[in-house]
Amino acid sequence: MNIAVIGLGLIGGSLAKAIKKNTDHTVYGFDLNESITMYALMDGGIDKALDDTNIAQCDYILLSVYPKATIEFLKEKAELINKSTVAIDCGGVKSSICESCFEISNKYGFTFIGGHPMAGTQFSGIKYSRADLFKGASMVIVPEHLNDVSLIEKVKEL
Repeated sequence: MNIAVIGLGLIGGSLAKAIKKNTDHTVYGFDLNESITMYALMDGGIDKALDDTNIAQCDYILLSVYPKATIEFLKEKAELINKSTVAIDCGGVKSSICESCFEISNKYGFTFIGGHPMAGTQFSGIKYSRADLFKGASMVIVPEHLNDVSLIEKVKEL
């Protein structure tokens, strides 16, 4: 499986490290600050940098950026995202993100789920990310259709 992590700060970096540590999935990473992406590659937190040529290969896209950036990223990349991909927001605000991102995903045929991992620290940035940040933590998920049990199970498995 191929997983993309957008935003490689504390949350995104920790998601990438947790996936790398606990699965054999390939982790693609992207951060607006290219030096952060390069750091994540050198540190082993991601396998490859995400770009327009490989985004369609991703089974999941985990968006760990500010709300406006989440919406902008999906608008810019929607045509490149595979219809079988599940994009999951990992920020705190849900109403504005879900409203916009459900609309984008429906227009382009992929699945979007709002999410919020209930973990963190007082520190920020990739240098504080760690593979065990989410161990024992809950994650709120907000699918567009609450009765889509198979989708919820798929996300829970990840």
